[in-house]
This record gives sequence, C-alpha cells and structure tokens, in this order.
Amino acid sequence: MAVLLHNHLPPAPPALSESEWATARWEDDGGNLTEPRPTAQRAHWLRIAAALSARLPEVTGREDILVTCEHGTRSGAPAAFYPTLAQLEIDTALFAPLHPATIRPARPGDEDRYPAAWGAFVHEAAHAAHSHWHTPPELRGTALDEAGQILEESRAERAHLHRRPGDRRYLRTAVRTLILNDFASAALADRWQAALAAGLLLARRDAGILDPDETQTLENTLTGILGPDLLQTLADIWTAAHATGDRDVAAMMAHARAWCQALSADPTGTPPPPPRQVTVWASWPKPSARWSARSRRTRPPRPQPKPKSPPPAQPVHKSRPTRPHRRGRRRRPPRRSSTPTGAPSRPTASATAATVRR
Repeated sequence: MAVLLHNHLPPAPPALSESEWATARWEDDGGNLTEPRPTAQRAHWLRIAAALSARLPEVTGREDILVTCEHGTRSGAPAAFYPTLAQLEIDTALFAPLHPATIRPARPGDEDRYPAAWGAFVHEAAHAAHSHWHTPPELRGTALDEAGQILEESRAERAHLHRRPGDRRYLRTAVRTLILNDFASAALADRWQAALAAGLLLARRDAGILDPDETQTLENTLTGILGPDLLQTLADIWTAAHATGDRDVAAMMAHARAWCQALSADPTGTPPPPPRQVTVWASWPKPSARWSARSRRTRPPRPQPKPKSPPPAQPVHKSRPTRPHRRGRRRRPPRRSSTPTGAPSRPTASATAATVRR
C-alpha cells in the first residue's frame, strides 16, 4: 500500500471501464438511464459522502469539490484527489470496523471515532488546497515525476498545518496506520525505495507530523542503506521543498531533479522498479546435470508397470421368461355375492313394487 500512496494525485482521471463506456454510448444514443435503487448500506455511504462534501470547504477553503465513498478507489490508493475533476474519493475500508449507519461526519467531533479515515481525508484536502503545480505532460511517468510526487507529500501537509494545526493528530494517525507500518515490515535493500521511505516518513518528521522517536528505528535502517551523507543530502532537498510555494513549478522540478541526481537515477527515464519479492519458487533447487537433455536421452528407460490382469468373469444368471404383455383392458372378475348358499335372497325393489300392484 505504501508504494501506491505517493501516486494518489493523478493529473487526469483513470480510463473508463467497459460498463461506463456502455452507459455513455447508451446515453449518447438517446437511451433512458434508470438509476437502480441503492441498497441500505449504499444509501448510508451516499449520505456519508454528502456529509464529507459539506465539511470539505472548512478544511480546504474550496466549495467546488465532490467527495465519493466507494468500496475500493479507482486509483488503487486508500484515497485520491483528481484536480481536473475536482473530485475526492476515499475507500470505505478506512472506516472499518464501524458500521456505516453509525458514521455521522456532519456532527463535529464524530471524526474522533475514525481518525485514520479522517486523516486520509485531510491529506487529500491538503492536496486540493496547496498542490497547484503539476509535472509537464512530456515528463509524466518518469523518475523526475515520481521524485516530485514524493516531495509534494510532506510539503502539502506542512502547508496545511500552517492553516489548521489541529489536524496534526489525524494526519499522524493516518501516516502511522497506512505508511509507517508497511515500511517497518518491508525489506528496503534498494536505494530508490529507501529514499522513498525517507521522503514519505523522515520528511514528515521534519514537517512536524511525526515525532522523532517514531522514526528513529527507520532512520537507523536507512542510514545503513543510503549512508549518512546521502541521507543528509536528501534531507536538504525536502527541507528546501517545504519552503517552496504552492504554484512554483520550476522550483519543485529543480528539487526533483536534484533528488534523481543524488540517487544516480536518470531523470527522464522510468523510475527504478521496487525490489522483487522472494517467492516460494525461488527457493527451489536448480535442475542438476543428470536432468539435462543429453543425459535424458542416454538414461535407461523407466520400467513400465505390469499390466493388470482382467477381473474374473461374473457368472451369468438366466432370467425367467416374462409373460407377453396383453393389450386391451383387463377383464374384472365376477363380483361374489355376500348372501350365503341356500339362504333366501332378499327381495329387490322391483319385486316389491310388483307385489304391491297385485
């Protein structure tokens, strides 16, 4: 997750999904767009997003930003801000384990129940208020672009704390939950990744968001990887970036170029990839020489298993011949009389009527 956090300020929105393209084509052809009725949880998240949108002007000073709460963001980060759309998105997983029915952002002070989620919200609000410079289009996706994004993280938060110093505890909780724990458990053997950890955590310590004792262990680890001189050079770069204005593109690009030169990285090239993770298959032994193609041809054939003998034949039982089926309706047997033999029969109704007529 930590690798994605510095890439949550994309200059353009992500590409539309296939379902979104289908909806756009249907609307363009004059089709009727029927909104499905939201479920109970979906209705709660819509209410929470509307409440966050209503509280955003007091945090950013802007009234044109729309907040959305979804199960997973389009950028892949826990939260993201899209400058071209004026849209801020936040992952609903940050509010766990609270039920959405109990979350009331419209009430001041309710954010104390979910400080990590509110800290991510405040961080994106800091970008909305202070990140007014962007990498030139021809340099996007380069090491220079990534270095500038790393430096912008702590710079925007430091500028935000000058306006709202009370938001420090929320930013600190979000950084500890979403970034510090990841880097504490990761193996930082690559110089670029070690510099990334320094730019995201040690720079926040110098910006007044993290305490010095929280980053002491990480600083010792990074000093062993980068060396004290290189780490001090990077610290001088992010300190200069903290003093840069919100719209000074040239100065931020100069700081990003100095970052790349300190790490001996090509500014116009792609950023170095993260270190490859060790998997279970990497610990398997390599094939020995006896399994080569030549030895496989000279190897004696493997003994074939003996064919199994067929099962003994089962005795054949002769079945009794069946009667041919007679077609037609089966004749019912004659009905037996209930009167005993030799007893006088009971007169019928017709015989009784004939006797009366006589």
